[in-house]
Amino acid sequence: MNSTDRVAFYETMLDTFLAKAKDGGYIVLEVVGGADEYVQYRRCGDRILGEVGSRQWADPERPLPASAVDSLALLGFSGGGPERNFARESVPGSKTELAELTERLFRMPRAEPFTRDMVEARLRAKGLHYLRDENGDFQFDIACDGADEPVTIWIAVEGHAANIFRIFGGSRRRPLPATREEALERCNQWNREHRWATAVIEDGEHGWSVFAKTDADLAAHSRVLDLDR
Repeated sequence: MNSTDRVAFYETMLDTFLAKAKDGGYIVLEVVGGADEYVQYRRCGDRILGEVGSRQWADPERPLPASAVDSLALLGFSGGGPERNFARESVPGSKTELAELTERLFRMPRAEPFTRDMVEARLRAKGLHYLRDENGDFQFDIACDGADEPVTIWIAVEGHAANIFRIFGGSRRRPLPATREEALERCNQWNREHRWATAVIEDGEHGWSVFAKTDADLAAHSRVLDLDR
């Protein structure tokens, strides 16, 4: 659905709300799959009050980035914070103007630029003990079901603009196939049957090792790192 179609949809919904809502009546418009991302309007006498979800009503909180807060301020919305939305005391009473405002609110920048600090914050939030190398990348061990030895995970931020997120893992203590050729065949079989992660062989000073890895270009988007998966 493009912007013109969305505004037309908002107009239809808001026309009914403005015409029929009694004092205290409200309408909530939310992002599909994102229950904490919404815009709501409430009739209060002869005024329409507007609110934008702060994304801080439930754990884990996802506060809006500074760029979004600044954009909201330019549109007359203030407040925000834990269990408190951004609010505007009076929004347009015209369905067309209100629909256009709604479109602007939903198109605000909501993503934080991807940085190493974002990675570190998630590691700390999970209570993981980690090391950082001279490049600022991360290494930590995790226990896996059915395994006596931990798996070592590396998280690297690469690329000219530091926007390539790479995560790979392996265990140097686990038994390897007898030959490099056999290991390569097993990697190829895994990669044919699975989309994620990619199995690779890495050659080093002390021989070859098998790792699983995945890369993501986060130049246009930020991601929340879910280390439970």
